[in-house]
Amino acid sequence: MGDLVLAEKEINADEGLLINCDDRNESFIFINAEEIPLYLPDYLKDLKTGVFLTVSACTGNLNRAKFLERQFNALCENMEGFAIAKAAKLYNVPVTEIRSISNMVTDRTHLLKLKEVKKTAEIVQSFILDNISLFS
Repeated sequence: MGDLVLAEKEINADEGLLINCDDRNESFIFINAEEIPLYLPDYLKDLKTGVFLTVSACTGNLNRAKFLERQFNALCENMEGFAIAKAAKLYNVPVTEIRSISNMVTDRTHLLKLKEVKKTAEIVQSFILDNISLFS
């Protein structure tokens, strides 16, 4: 929780056909798992990097999370990263995606905790403000 991570690439990870909810390899047929590589500036090289997945619904159980991790070797998921990456690609603009992990995927019995989400947003904001000279 709260770790800063940097995307090597963003993948549109859940377009396809859901056959059943078993979360095995044969339970979902991926139709379009488009990948977009992202810009990794040298000055952010100390951050942990990995594959980010864009999904339409947050993963709410551990089996699904493990399935997506195996399928894509994913570090984290989000709901908007691919849209930004796609727009940047269309206009040939380099884009960097930095996130702070706000929740761990587990078998959910509750919604996200607003306090944790706010705290992780503050971590990213502080990182950018403390390093603003690097971004200009």
